Amino acid sequence: MNPGNHRIFRSLLLVLASLAPVFAVAAGVYTGTAPVASQSDQDRATALRIALGQAVTQAAKGDAGVLKRPEVARALTRAERYARSYSYQPNTAANAEPNKAPAKFLLVAQFDATQIDALVRDQVAAPAAAATSAEGATAATASAGVPPAAGTGADAAPVAADAVPPAPSGSYRLWFSGLRSAEDYARLVGALGANPEVRGFRVEQARGNVLQARVDARGSLRDLIEALDAARLAHPTNTKPPLEGVDAVLDFEP
Repeated sequence: MNPGNHRIFRSLLLVLASLAPVFAVAAGVYTGTAPVASQSDQDRATALRIALGQAVTQAAKGDAGVLKRPEVARALTRAERYARSYSYQPNTAANAEPNKAPAKFLLVAQFDATQIDALVRDQVAAPAAAATSAEGATAATASAGVPPAAGTGADAAPVAADAVPPAPSGSYRLWFSGLRSAEDYARLVGALGANPEVRGFRVEQARGNVLQARVDARGSLRDLIEALDAARLAHPTNTKPPLEGVDAVLDFEP
């Protein structure tokens, strides 16, 4: 090999070797962000909880329902233990609440992916194990000769042919604004999961004081919005928003 080319090749190897740890670290983190008014300890603690909630949701493949699990809720109260690093950037995001002054900074936090993945995996495994135990108990009851509960199994009463058909269901993208803390984020997620008009939902993005979710509803968009308003969870500010792909904008009620 030409001596000059040999030196270039060695230099490239040294550069790649020095970058390898950086790539390894970048691949082993989840990143979350949250707006902050200042760099005080109190504002940072609140922002880290919001950012950790985003990281956990990322690890759960967008299933924000995991935030309602007891161990995850406890982890959110000590988010700093999971943070690998954090930094502040100027907050250049559009202000979703024109009547309020925008946050001056944006906290960007990186969390250890191994810890977050383990936390999510443990919380997903626990309900699955409980469901398996319940199925085993049901099978044992059946084998013991205990008759099934009325209205279940093969002897269930047939559905009347003239029964009222259910309202047409739909899937809607909702934009929630006004979230100020990890507690607000967890309350919104928990209430969505418990609302009778919601069949399921997936958080698509959460940035600053805004959360965007795809909600699978049991009925129409109007029925869904009225249910969220009646539950004092969020009230509509624009049901025909100028945002492409968004079906309604709602303001979270703390």
